[in-house]
Amino acid sequence: MRRFSLIFSIVLLVSFSYSLSYSADHTQARVGMIGLQKQACPAATSLLVGDSNTEGLWWNYVCGNTSGGWFINGGIGGTTVKEYLDVLPQVLSQSTPSVVTVALGTNDANAARVGSPDDLAWETNYTALITALLAAGKKVTLFTIPPVEQNKPLGEGYFLTSQIQRYNAHIRLTAQQRGLALKDLYALWANTQGFAASGSTTDGVHHTRAKQVAYYYQLEDAIRTMRATLGLTCP
Repeated sequence: MRRFSLIFSIVLLVSFSYSLSYSADHTQARVGMIGLQKQACPAATSLLVGDSNTEGLWWNYVCGNTSGGWFINGGIGGTTVKEYLDVLPQVLSQSTPSVVTVALGTNDANAARVGSPDDLAWETNYTALITALLAAGKKVTLFTIPPVEQNKPLGEGYFLTSQIQRYNAHIRLTAQQRGLALKDLYALWANTQGFAASGSTTDGVHHTRAKQVAYYYQLEDAIRTMRATLGLTCP
């Protein structure tokens, strides 16, 4: 048990790292854990696609504490859109969802990534990810990238609001063009200067407990709404 606790702690630390080096080991570990979640709850029909704020959710259901109401947490800490696109076939085969929420893009807005090949192809990669989900017959809700906070180590400066706004414009356009539901977290949470409210993050980018609860409720509403359109009601 002590060894397991140590390994679990290491996984959590890695998942909340925003190192520029892509952690392929962590990604594959998360893909494997997605499969384990499905094995534990084979009736789960909802998948959360996201990064560390998604991976860090401590709930496991959004539609009543029944097997059909549980979700598969597909959050991968530190991932970019291109990196998630690369493992999406594995994630879908491991989780077999009917409804999917997509909350990606924060890591792409890292200041050191500006002008990189992935940054230049961001819109193309994001469109490819959504196209793949729709082609697989999934019901999808898109989430804009939330704002980052000023004067914190992983806030504005480490991540760039200008990049977040650029990516969010494409997310909104994609939702409009594809007729998809949209949860505009940036519009909901940004202050008049375009940043997260003071004290709403732990380090500039990761949500406080209160903000994580607010994020959960946005996910819950999205999943419940999508399930209802498929005739899957909640208790």
